Amino acid sequence: MSRQLEQAVEDRSARRFKQVGRSLDGGLIEAVARGGGILRGFSARLGPHESLITLRAEFPGGAMVAFVGSSSIIEALLKADRDARTDKLRWRPDKYGG
Repeated sequence: MSRQLEQAVEDRSARRFKQVGRSLDGGLIEAVARGGGILRGFSARLGPHESLITLRAEFPGGAMVAFVGSSSIIEALLKADRDARTDKLRWRPDKYGG
């Protein structure tokens, strides 16, 4: 039983590693493009209890920004990718974008 639990944890870890790689290797760009935007970049702020990713994209209406927070940087990245794919990101006008 113990080895089965270890295997389940290893499988989950491998899936997450693959998801992170896919997201960083163009997946997030494709997800934002699916919603009509061109991803211009993102930044991350790491904290002891929460991480925040700020996505910057260019849409036909102008520069926009979206914020995604989670308990870790990996969770925030995966959440940003998932939300972009399902059109759940809340894009706001980027008042600092040029």
